[in-house]
Amino acid sequence: TCGDTTESNLTEGSSMRSKLAVLVTAFSLALPLALASAASAAKIQTNHDPEADFASYKTYRWNKAEGPGGANLDRPVRAVAEEALAKKGLKKVEVGEPADLELMYNAGGVSNLTAGVGIAPGWWGDLFLIQSAEWYTTAGIAFTFHEVATDKVVWSGWKIVKGTNQDAPQVMAKRAPGYTKDIFAKYPPK
Repeated sequence: TCGDTTESNLTEGSSMRSKLAVLVTAFSLALPLALASAASAAKIQTNHDPEADFASYKTYRWNKAEGPGGANLDRPVRAVAEEALAKKGLKKVEVGEPADLELMYNAGGVSNLTAGVGIAPGWWGDLFLIQSAEWYTTAGIAFTFHEVATDKVVWSGWKIVKGTNQDAPQVMAKRAPGYTKDIFAKYPPK
C-alpha cells in the first residue's frame, strides 16, 4: 500500500503542477490583453472651479501664438479646439487682446523600458523564470482655461494614453486632434 500512496501523491503533484501551469499560462495571456484594453479605454478627465460662472465667459485667447510639438501638431489641435469652442459660443480674440479666458495647452510623451523577470511554463508543467522587458509610451494632452481678470484656473481637461509599439508616438500625435475634440465635448462643465 505504501507504493500506491507514493504513486497517488506523484500523480496528484503532477496534476497540481499541470493545473498551475495552465493557470499561469492563462494568466500570462490574459494580463496583457486586460492591460491593453484598459490603456485604450483611457477616459477624458476634467476639473473645474465650482464657483466659476461659465455662462459669463464670452471671449478667449490663446496664451501663446504657437503651442508645443511644432506646426504638425499645433495647427490641427488648435483648429479643432477653436471649432469646438466657437460651437459653444466662445469667441476667439488674438493673443494679448482683452478676453475673459486664456487658453493654454501642453502635449507630450515619454517612452519607458522596464526590465524584469517573467514566468514561463515548461513542457512538463514546470515553471521557469526568464528575463523579460516591457516597452511602452505614455503620452497626453491637457488644456487649461485661466480667468484673465483673476488669473485663476477655472477649467482643465486632459487625456493620457499608453501605447505599446514602436509607432505609438506617431499614432498618438495623429490622434491628438480627436482627443482635443473629446476633451472640449466636456466644456463647459454641467
